[in-house]
Amino acid sequence: MVPFKFQSAIFVIFFLLRGRFVFVALNWSFVRSTYRSALTCLRKIL
Repeated sequence: MVPFKFQSAIFVIFFLLRGRFVFVALNWSFVRSTYRSALTCLRKIL
């Protein structure tokens, strides 16, 4: 049987890692969309 404190610590670490991964994924999609819109604007100007 795994101690409760150890289990909760693992859960917290997993939760933080998952949150960071989701944050990075959201930032990546946002950066990609802004990059795409900037490219389209440049093409319209040029």
